[in-house]
Amino acid sequence: EQNWIPIEAIEHIEVVRGPLSALYGSEAMGGVINIITKKSTDTWHGSVRAGAGVRDDDNGGENQTYAAYVAGPLVKEKLGLALSAEYINDEDTPDPDQPEYTEIEGKEVFSTTGTLTFSPTENHAFTADVNLTTDDRTRFTSSRGRDYEALYELEKTVYGLGWQGTIGPTRSKIQAYHSDIDKNSIRHYDD
Repeated sequence: EQNWIPIEAIEHIEVVRGPLSALYGSEAMGGVINIITKKSTDTWHGSVRAGAGVRDDDNGGENQTYAAYVAGPLVKEKLGLALSAEYINDEDTPDPDQPEYTEIEGKEVFSTTGTLTFSPTENHAFTADVNLTTDDRTRFTSSRGRDYEALYELEKTVYGLGWQGTIGPTRSKIQAYHSDIDKNSIRHYDD
């Protein structure tokens, strides 16, 4: 559910401990993991990542990951664009003691992010971003003597606007975002 920012788009990660409800909302009781994404720069640059894993026993669990990131100026020193995308496909892994059941769920995740940055002056920057994520997971298991296939489907859309600036000795940042999340958890019983 948290695979919504491709690693290529991350600049750094901050771990802030302690209650921070005043800054980050009511769910920040124990602290916050703040993921800071890369900003567009004065030159175009990017990265591509591909990976795969195959088990030697041919017993499930194979995976593939593909990701790309590109960022650069649309208007030099004024308007920049950053785009990223990631696709993850992990096959389910059977339980070695009961191969008809799933030990590790299978998943297919696609996430894409776009950020537009407008810098009217050296000390101020406005951002607009959007993130689209789909996450489908599947698992075959049993509960109380009944076999079933568990399906989990997540569709997430996040829109955000922000401003960051320096006025005299003060650095300020304002961010607003809206999330639309659609989750479905479905069980298909054999009977």
